[in-house]
Amino acid sequence: MRRYGGDAVDDNTIMRMLIPVGAPIDFGANPPPEGDRLGNNWSFASADLSKAIRADDSVARVEVTDAVMNRLKNSLDSTTSNFITNKLMPLLPPSKAQHSTKDLYARHTAIFSNVPGPQLPCCVGGKEIEAVYPIFLTLVEQVIVMSYNGKFYFNTTLDPNVVTDYEKFEGYYRDELLDMGKRLGITDVQL
Repeated sequence: MRRYGGDAVDDNTIMRMLIPVGAPIDFGANPPPEGDRLGNNWSFASADLSKAIRADDSVARVEVTDAVMNRLKNSLDSTTSNFITNKLMPLLPPSKAQHSTKDLYARHTAIFSNVPGPQLPCCVGGKEIEAVYPIFLTLVEQVIVMSYNGKFYFNTTLDPNVVTDYEKFEGYYRDELLDMGKRLGITDVQL
């Protein structure tokens, strides 16, 4: 994001990310067998990464991001968000819930998801899955990093009417990661 913003990033730049955070699911008094449990209980937590995007270099950006994420993990933000999302929002009239969701997206730059996937190969229809390509369309930019079989897969979805030079994103992310590796003494990685 910093590389994309370039010279426009200054001391007044604001960047807020929505982070999907999962929570345990209560299957009730008669839960299905453990191998048959499939569900999704998550909500968004908001992370202010304004200081990260303003930081001077890739290592400083990741250090600031790490501090913000650690604060978020040790707070009640995600628990509170989950309660509001799953207990209070369903009680609102649909128009109020839709307005609240629109406001939430409007106050954030992007959604960032880190999805831990299986670390061993999986098969579908008797064929081994070679790679994954995570895609999730939302109203704001979505960045997803997913692990699978010892590798990371990355994707971003965005509105090409808003981000007209989106083809540059891949190079910006690659340059940021290579710069970070160089600053940390890691030089034997190819991206």
